[in-house]
Order: sequence, then structure tokens, then C-alpha cells
Amino acid sequence: MTSNNRLVRAFILLLLLLSASAVALAQHETMTYYISAARIARVRSCPELTCAVVARFARGTPIEVIGTVQGDFVSGSAEWAHITLDGTDAYIHASLTSLTAPSHTSGVRAFHSDAQHLPASPHAPVNDHP
Repeated sequence: MTSNNRLVRAFILLLLLLSASAVALAQHETMTYYISAARIARVRSCPELTCAVVARFARGTPIEVIGTVQGDFVSGSAEWAHITLDGTDAYIHASLTSLTAPSHTSGVRAFHSDAQHLPASPHAPVNDHP
């Protein structure tokens, strides 16, 4: 098989995967994504940077995305993942999520805003992202 054929097959496979993801989201099914932020990612009450932080998730945390919405621009994109936490709508910037689990985690626990806000290590940085 030539390299062009392999490239075409890889491209077709990618399109099929993206189509399946889009269809599942359009049908209001949840899709499992993973936090891909370097350390932790802020989850907000609305898709804007000024909205309250309702949770923080560590790198590698699986989340169930029920759709995407447009919100504040971050890193050139206005796309935010729509999730629910304890039955309440919440949002995380799409650039901080991935369909595949990251190769390693940061060692920082996920927590809700009403939980104890401590990193796994007292010396672990807590550089949040949107």
C-alpha cells in the first residue's frame, strides 16, 4: 500500500470518528471526554470567564459532555463543553478536553466548589486554566 493510500484511509477514519461524535452529541447522548489541561481545569457555571468556578478537574479526569455551546473566546476558540454536575449545568472550555485520555496525570485531585480545595501535595502548583 502506498503512503498516499494510507493517508487517505487515515483521513477517512478520522472523518468517521468525528461524524460519530457529532451524531452522538446531536442526539443528546453524552460522550466521554478527558481533561487535557496541563494541571487542572476550572469548570464554570456559564461559558464565560467571569462566571463562578463550580469545580476543578485534574488532568485525565473523565467527563460526560452533553453538548457544546459558544461562550467567551479562549486561545482563539469560543467553544465550551456543556456538562452537568449534580444535576446542574456547568461548562469547561473545549480546548481543555480531549476524546482520548492523556498519557499521564498531574496528581491534583478534582474537587467541587463546596469540597475541600487542596491539591494532592501541599507543594503542587494550582495553575488553573479557563
